[in-house]
Amino acid sequence: MASKTKSKGTYYERSVMNIFDTYGYASIRTLGSGGGTKKPKPDIITSNGTNTYAIEVKQRNSNVLYISWSQINELKRFSITFGATPLIVYKFGRRPFKVIEANSIQKNNSKNYKITITDATMKLTNYIGAIE
Repeated sequence: MASKTKSKGTYYERSVMNIFDTYGYASIRTLGSGGGTKKPKPDIITSNGTNTYAIEVKQRNSNVLYISWSQINELKRFSITFGATPLIVYKFGRRPFKVIEANSIQKNNSKNYKITITDATMKLTNYIGAIE
């Protein structure tokens, strides 16, 4: 039986897929993302034939989310090889999903990239609507 954390992650990944599907994208979850292999893999790959995205999905009930630089770099590396735009889609509690393009993230001296609930990033539905 899957752990509660893993099934929650799966639930949010499927929720993101459903949002993209609403806009005419075809999406797949990559099994074993985040572990079980030495090759980097995102949580989701989605495309509408014109735009392709490799997506890491994060959810926190707190007001802060930390993402390791190694995870961001692996997402970027996969995206270059696959020809996709790397996205981090995240959600705080019951708030809507938001998105940040991983290529816009600049490394700093800390061990992790920090996203807070007050960061001015775009809602996922607005992001997808803007590229249509």
